[in-house]
Amino acid sequence: MKSLVKDTIRVSVGITLSMAVLTAALAVSQNAMAIVPEQPYVHNTNDDPTDFRPVASFRVWTNAGMGREAEGTMGTKFYFDARNSKDPERGQLKYRWDFDGDGQAETDWFTEPTAERVYWETGQKTIKLIVRDEVGNLDHTTHQIKIVKNTRPTAFFTVEPETGSPAQKFRFNAAETFDDQYKQGRLFYRWDFDGDKVYDTDWSPREIVEHTYGHGYKGIQKVTLEVKDPENGRHTFTKDIEILENTVPVAVVEVEPKVGTFDTLFRLNAENSFDDETEHRDLKFRWDMDYNGPNDIIYDSAFSKGYSRSIRFDDDNQKVGTQRVRVEIQDEDGEIGTAIAYTVLHWASPYLKELNDEGIIYTRHDRTFDPNTPVPRGEVIQMIIKKLDLGRIAPEYQPIFSDIPQHDKYMKYVLEAYNRGIVEGYPDGTFRPEASISRAETLAMILRAFEIDILRGGFQFYPDVPKSEWFFKFVDTGTTSELVSGYDTGSFGPHDPITFGEIAKMLYQADKLDELN
Repeated sequence: MKSLVKDTIRVSVGITLSMAVLTAALAVSQNAMAIVPEQPYVHNTNDDPTDFRPVASFRVWTNAGMGREAEGTMGTKFYFDARNSKDPERGQLKYRWDFDGDGQAETDWFTEPTAERVYWETGQKTIKLIVRDEVGNLDHTTHQIKIVKNTRPTAFFTVEPETGSPAQKFRFNAAETFDDQYKQGRLFYRWDFDGDKVYDTDWSPREIVEHTYGHGYKGIQKVTLEVKDPENGRHTFTKDIEILENTVPVAVVEVEPKVGTFDTLFRLNAENSFDDETEHRDLKFRWDMDYNGPNDIIYDSAFSKGYSRSIRFDDDNQKVGTQRVRVEIQDEDGEIGTAIAYTVLHWASPYLKELNDEGIIYTRHDRTFDPNTPVPRGEVIQMIIKKLDLGRIAPEYQPIFSDIPQHDKYMKYVLEAYNRGIVEGYPDGTFRPEASISRAETLAMILRAFEIDILRGGFQFYPDVPKSEWFFKFVDTGTTSELVSGYDTGSFGPHDPITFGEIAKMLYQADKLDELN
């Protein structure tokens, strides 16, 4: 009898508490624009220890090219992405936004986890997200964004060398130009090399240019750089260089290839250096293979008659980007001319090295490998299957594609990829293993191969990747997962042929993401 009474009381209390939750939920839905609650969450009223509150999380994006992700000028469109919010019970969450931190929600409860907003007033804004699970539990989180007035960029450049003969190739570097709002890649530059107030170049995003003055120039030359940001804010900077009229030898050095990796053997040649008074056979050369600026006085060799060198740049510190090699030429009178050669260790060198070490790709120790070379479809599939450690599998031959015979070098990789749903052929029954393949197609294959979940929704972060295109969801997922990134211009280039460097990064990042999961 006592047990029956206890059960009756328990049922009564449970009904009372459930009615309270239902009443509170109805009140929220009927007053969707009410002030956002300040409490971080509401405990489940049925005291079920297995029912947990949701976890609110969101990220702020812009595609305006700002240097800081959560900052923009007036008129910048901000994107708010709450797709990483979680519900431990895997129920459907609802989302509500307060876009200006005034405690008043600007939206109703929606199942859509994304939102966007344009601000026309400067100042600091607190963005608040509230999430609600199916039983009424709440959580919230906030992010700060900043809206500022546009300020003009600050132009600045260096030049190497600052003094030279009319035949000297001067290198002007505006990399230290900066803008308080915009990233470096969104700035444009133009140059006046001789101070006549007529610009010698058109507007360009290239921050490094080279110029040779040639015969007829001597003395001080005023070089002016003008830089502008996307909102047409402009600034100029002027620097003097000196064109000498003397008999110093003219140093000329060439390097091949222009772009390489940690495995590339670069060849340097100063054979075309000359002096008006000294025979070429009597000129002497010395080399600095890691030149780092005017204060660098250390050379790797003494003066000798060797006018060529070969070098493979050390990968111990994984340094990529521009590499500078200096050569000095000395004539019979002791006069010295200087030249600097520039080459580039490709940005994908670390990724290519790892794939090379794994036997997936061969960067080749000769000078024929170029990371910017497009990869044919067959080799893309081969690299993917090898990275998945499926290269030793030899599937039974099937005449699925008319241009993939049994003894084709790509046969086992293409069939394995086909059997796993990674790739399909063309409607005419061919596979076209030697044809190029686009960045978007390659990304879609890799996401399928590594079974990476494709995100839904998302924003159009690139002007050439509209939501209506089939590849939008793959580019959105790949960008969010950091498998890919766009160009400095802000575009993605979905139809551009995939290169060795680009697929090396995709495979490297996909493998790391797969390890984390």
